[in-house]
Amino acid sequence: QTVGPGPGSCTVEVAFSPRTAGTYSAALQLTDSEGTVEVPLTGEGITGTLSSQENPLSFTAIPYTAPFREGQNETEQATIQNSADAGTQVGEVRIQGPDASSFDVQYGNCEHALLAPGNTCSVGVQFQPTSPGLKHAELIITSDSAASPLIVPLEGEGLLGPKITMSSYQELLGEVQLGDTIQRTFTLTNTGDYPLGVQQTFLVSGTPLMFPVLSDGCTGQIIRQGASCSVTVAFTPGTVGEKAASLLIIT
Repeated sequence: QTVGPGPGSCTVEVAFSPRTAGTYSAALQLTDSEGTVEVPLTGEGITGTLSSQENPLSFTAIPYTAPFREGQNETEQATIQNSADAGTQVGEVRIQGPDASSFDVQYGNCEHALLAPGNTCSVGVQFQPTSPGLKHAELIITSDSAASPLIVPLEGEGLLGPKITMSSYQELLGEVQLGDTIQRTFTLTNTGDYPLGVQQTFLVSGTPLMFPVLSDGCTGQIIRQGASCSVTVAFTPGTVGEKAASLLIIT
């Protein structure tokens, strides 16, 4: 451009786009017929600060899973919030701590994400305890923030699970005349530390038709810790001879 005398002018617009936090400097050089004019440029790159809306991230107590077996698990989500003052570049997302093996990152959109001011991302953490007892670990999220890393405590408990205790594991009913009936009630108690689900109870083996179920308070029930249910079975022999059956409870 040729800038005339008097109020003549031209403009140069300079953008500053820092990629990391810190102080930056440069110089804008303008060369004309009279020489070179240098304009110092300085700027500071700042980042936001990450926080978790769930702190700590807590899980329901569930039965532990023995090695090489399928078991229960629970997944909870941590919502990561960026502050409103600047963007933040997220780095790595990982789990560490004494019980890290009981926790696992299942999903998320935080790792390596660039969060604009005020934006959020999420991390889904699965809890599957590998042994009974309280479990503690940490969700670690690194970023270019000066407050990095963000540490979210993880808390859960592994239980031993439900346990069945029967009022009787065998009934010897003795001799019963044809046409007569006697009955016995079997009580199931959950003596474990987690609810027990009873899918079905039924008679199998031997001569089960001669042992009709008179009442069934267990099938389809959730038996809480310390609670009980009962099944009443009758013996009504239709022919002479020794009869036998087994009460099967699927839980």
